[in-house]
Amino acid sequence: MFRNLCLLAALSLSACVAVGPKYTPPDVQKLQDNYIYGNRPLYVAGKADEGPISWWQAFDDPNIDRVVALARENNRDLARVAAQLEASRAAASAARRGLLPQGGVGFSITRQEAAQAAFAGFAGGGGGGEDGGDAPPPAGDNPEFTLYQAQAQASWEVDLFGRLRRQTQAAAARQSAQAALLADTERLVIADAVDTYLLVLEALSRRRVALDNLALQRRSLDLIGELFRLGEVPELDVLRQDTDVNTTAAQLTVIENAVAD
Repeated sequence: MFRNLCLLAALSLSACVAVGPKYTPPDVQKLQDNYIYGNRPLYVAGKADEGPISWWQAFDDPNIDRVVALARENNRDLARVAAQLEASRAAASAARRGLLPQGGVGFSITRQEAAQAAFAGFAGGGGGGEDGGDAPPPAGDNPEFTLYQAQAQASWEVDLFGRLRRQTQAAAARQSAQAALLADTERLVIADAVDTYLLVLEALSRRRVALDNLALQRRSLDLIGELFRLGEVPELDVLRQDTDVNTTAAQLTVIENAVAD
């Protein structure tokens, strides 16, 4: 008997080894070398929740900082991925709780009034009168009583074959993947916002240069027209300068439309 118990204990201990492949997080420090140029890494193991590097601050432009802040607050894709990260964190926390003992307690108080018929006498086959049986309580005299109830329960699933441990590891892996996805989404949103802002600055600069050129060309047109009236230059010079003015005005219209978009 003792030998059989020892054999059963040995088999139980051997069954405690978790089945299935063991999850190993990828080494992002090595993976990024194939896709990122430079010595400063964008991905750091275990720091996915810290967000992207503040590379836009190198421009030293308060307007860019405000644009980035607005993009972070109002981008719906970023909010959706952030909500998914919170859901994955909750799932990972629930999976970890599965390894712990579960329990609960309850307590209730009930005030009841017994029916009069429950106290009527039926002993001796009598009907409750002067000759036999117990007399029933007077009409309207129903006893009241209070019922106190308390309960407690506890359970613990022994993870013999590692199912709960593997579920916990899978939930933690999904949480890490969602955190990395959030960091990537934030990087893309910030890059797009900064790129759009720089394109607007470029369009405004081109507009300013086009306005200056148009003013100079119109002044030149006036001077050439005056020389033509004095007979100093042929009419072809006036027409050529007028063409330049119209071309610059058309280019200015295109630039202003780009700024408006």
